[in-house]
Amino acid sequence: MYSLGRFAAVFLFWISVEGCTLNYLSAPPLDLSQAVLTFDDEFEGTVLDSSKWNIISRNIFYPGVLSAHNPDMISVVNGHLKIGLWAVPYLSMAYSGGEIDTRNKFNQQYGYFEARIKMPGGSGVHPAWWLWPLSDRWPPEIDIVETKGKQPTTAYMTVHWSKNGIVRAYPEQVDFTGDNFVESTYEGPDFTQDFHVFGVKWAPDMLIWYIDGIERHRTTEHVPQEPFMLIIDLALDNYGGAVDTSTILPASMLVDYVRVYRMPDDLPFVSPRESITTGN
Repeated sequence: MYSLGRFAAVFLFWISVEGCTLNYLSAPPLDLSQAVLTFDDEFEGTVLDSSKWNIISRNIFYPGVLSAHNPDMISVVNGHLKIGLWAVPYLSMAYSGGEIDTRNKFNQQYGYFEARIKMPGGSGVHPAWWLWPLSDRWPPEIDIVETKGKQPTTAYMTVHWSKNGIVRAYPEQVDFTGDNFVESTYEGPDFTQDFHVFGVKWAPDMLIWYIDGIERHRTTEHVPQEPFMLIIDLALDNYGGAVDTSTILPASMLVDYVRVYRMPDDLPFVSPRESITTGN
């Protein structure tokens, strides 16, 4: 297991008074020299690789959502996954977004997870790259990155857990009043203008978030201890800000690649085959 001593370092930092954001100026570099690649999609070709991903069709079960996940919003174009957000009605919602996941195709407990993404902008626009429990009982949840379209220079990094010790089956029985979380923000460049790499290193006793290979947040609180699947999605909702004149649709989230690694000391590891035969 990883220990605090293993990651010990002296951090030089400044505090942004407006927003109280901790910004690391010096932190241990991300080292993948001993890591083993366990999942990789470079999004080559013209269609999404169905051996790795599922394309989701459903309503989104949380407050303030204005879009449903429409499979027509998912495409592969010029070496990128493209998730669209359109003013097209779907499943009784006024807007269409998109989602893909790796349910019953890949999951992993611990390791390093990263994706290179160009975010969309506009108030109400909510892209996310995150990890969800294979058990479908929530919380926990690890949000590697979320952005709010009205704040294109802010990245949100979050871990969720149950404040009352109760987890519920998703989506029908989710109780959002039982959610607790540790969230951190990083003020960086405009994430809608170029691609950036967003990653999390998940050890048994620690979570460390990286942006473009630089550590931006860490926590030892409520680290999940079960296998998670991968999810990438784009929605229109109140989390991303109220829809207004800055909300220009269609919008799109572009993903250059997704890569997952097993770190040398991270156990257990759940393989895709094991997840299909023993996942519950």
